[in-house]
Amino acid sequence: MRNIISKKYGLFLLCSVVLVAMMAYAGGTTYGRYVHQESSSGVVVAKEFYFTSDYLTPEGANYTLNPGTTSITFQLRNYADALRSAEDVISYTVTATGGTLSNNSGEIAKGGCNRVDIELSGLVSGQTYTVTATGTAGYVETLSAVFTVAPIGTNVYKYLEQTNEYVLLTVWTENVGGTVKLSAPAGLIPDSTDETLDEIYNYSDGAYKKIDGASIGTLDTYSSHTYRFFKETVGTPYTVDNFTVTVTQGV
Repeated sequence: MRNIISKKYGLFLLCSVVLVAMMAYAGGTTYGRYVHQESSSGVVVAKEFYFTSDYLTPEGANYTLNPGTTSITFQLRNYADALRSAEDVISYTVTATGGTLSNNSGEIAKGGCNRVDIELSGLVSGQTYTVTATGTAGYVETLSAVFTVAPIGTNVYKYLEQTNEYVLLTVWTENVGGTVKLSAPAGLIPDSTDETLDEIYNYSDGAYKKIDGASIGTLDTYSSHTYRFFKETVGTPYTVDNFTVTVTQGV
């Protein structure tokens, strides 16, 4: 009888050991699967978002336009530069405290560097207009600018001279001073020996591109400066109307 009991007890212990081992293996398998699942989790990365303009800024900018100016065109862009652009379509709205907007809402397409041009017309000398643009694509960015059309007697003048190799643009002010902004056609190479032009980078894809609203130093009231641009293609003709100059008053 004692031998039978001993054999049964021994068999019980053996079964218990086997059961514990199986549970440990099953638990280990479950834990290992859990660890594997956790370690293979992806990392969520936020999409790139850029909403910029040639005139409007997040901080707000101020511009003085020549007397008699009746309209101004500005850009809304989905990029910061040629290498950084928004990954989603941007929905935008634009408001102005006066004048007429050519397009007060819409979308900027995704996929590369894209933009929309918006005109504010119906401007009157001596009046001030605040423009606000909001772009949304998951994120939200608001840009703004104040445009003041100078009264009669306040002017920014420009004059163009040129040779086959370069152009000379002279700008002078009458009763206004501040930061000068320039837009110029493609095919011109800024003279980097002039410190007012040495931060303009308009070369890409093997050519010199259009210059859009680049800051080119400051002018005091009743002062002038001459800016030189070399011609990428010798002999290409330009006119003074190919250049747009604005002055940000009070800077």
